[in-house]
This record gives sequence, structure tokens and C-alpha cells, in this order.
Amino acid sequence: MLNIATVTGQEITFHKTHLIAQTGPHAGRSFRIDNIIHEDGKHLVIASRRHSRTIRHVVKVLPEIFGIVITEIEEIGREIWNTVKWLWLKVDEGLYMGTAALIPLAYFEHYDLATKIVEFFNAIF
Repeated sequence: MLNIATVTGQEITFHKTHLIAQTGPHAGRSFRIDNIIHEDGKHLVIASRRHSRTIRHVVKVLPEIFGIVITEIEEIGREIWNTVKWLWLKVDEGLYMGTAALIPLAYFEHYDLATKIVEFFNAIF
């Protein structure tokens, strides 16, 4: 999970927060913050500004241009919950496979091969 805020502590809401670019070729222009992506090991800000009545100019820049600080927050509870869900899915798959394995067994028992199977195991042991 990402915690996104400016250096002054202002929380950023996508599609609502407008910030002025502080450095770079877009310095002094106001942009709307649209999204944050993780690309090539670093975070990038996708921002747009109104170019005309119908067109928006979209840029993909580093967050430092707007004075944004991005911190990643690990949610331990979320990780535990995802692990529990994964574990239950594996147990559930095992239960389905066990049930599927009982079908041939029931078929063999129906045709009285159960006694032959028991005799075979008794002969081995």
C-alpha cells in the first residue's frame, strides 16, 4: 500500500489534487495527479493538465518534480490474511482431490473387487 503526501504533509487524492510542478520543463504549471505507477524499480507520477477544452496533456514524471513523498506501507494483517486464504485454497483443493479419488474406489468396491484388493495387500504384507 502506498502512502502519498507532499513535503508539507498534504494528502493526495487521485483526480482531485492539483499540484504545481516545481522543477523540470513543466515548472510553474499546475497538474492534476492521476495515478502512481511502479516502473523499473522507481515510482512515477502520471499527471495531466488541461490543454484545451477537450484535450488533456498527460505526463509521466518522477514524484520529486511535484515535491511528493511516496512511502510504501506493509500491511502485516493483509499479508497474514492472504496467507490464510492461500492455505485454505490448498486444503480445499486437497479435499476435492480426495473426493475425486474416492470415485474409482467406490466403482471397484461396487464390482466386488474390494475383497481382491484386500487379499492382494494381505499377500504382500
